[in-house]
Amino acid sequence: MQHDYNAISEAPKPEAGLEVMRQYSRAAFGAKSVANWLRGLGWDAEPLTGPMSGKVTLIPPALASGFGELGKHGSIINPEFGASIKAGDWPKNKAESSRAVLTFINDYINFVKR
Repeated sequence: MQHDYNAISEAPKPEAGLEVMRQYSRAAFGAKSVANWLRGLGWDAEPLTGPMSGKVTLIPPALASGFGELGKHGSIINPEFGASIKAGDWPKNKAESSRAVLTFINDYINFVKR
């Protein structure tokens, strides 16, 4: 999830911290929506969200998927969104091989970008 530039540029003011939490919330909503959809199809899925996801570190899978590069500050730098992004995940079992899941995820990402 991309930060609102005007809000995040207020750092270190509280407004910037609120923007960070707003984007973590959006990432959590996305991960929970996809996990719920997968569970509705009968697959096991558990949404994991930041900033302290516990079971999964979110940055390495995002880097492995080609989402961006690791910056010196320890966060992802994406060519389109820069470093002001937040990640979420939904571990799954059988879903990896399903074309329908990949189509849904791409559609969902395009919807969120609007």
